[in-house]
Amino acid sequence: MLASPNIYYYINWFNIYYWAGWTLNFMEFQFNTDLVRVPHVSTNNTIELCSANIVPGKCMFLSGNHYLDQRFKDIKDIPEWSLIFWKNFAFIFIFAIGSYLINTVIYVIPLPASLKSKFRD
Repeated sequence: MLASPNIYYYINWFNIYYWAGWTLNFMEFQFNTDLVRVPHVSTNNTIELCSANIVPGKCMFLSGNHYLDQRFKDIKDIPEWSLIFWKNFAFIFIFAIGSYLINTVIYVIPLPASLKSKFRD
């Protein structure tokens, strides 16, 4: 059971949501200037500006890049190519087109005669 997390990690590469998650996270948060020291709306609906330091309970992330650093800090040895936005975006389309082609090939292959005769009316 100790080796199972590594197996799940590599199986996850064949999951379209893995690539879509990377793409959406980096598209939304990486180098987004609108997320630099975003004001915090407190419980009494007043807007409080974030200071340069992280204030517990007020401003958790200083910028979008800080969010990504905190979000993916547990992932060790992130491959450099999985941080490239356009490659992740392309993998989503490769997955969809590949699934379509595999299904097309499966449905084009004729059924064996023994199987046809078994289910013939």
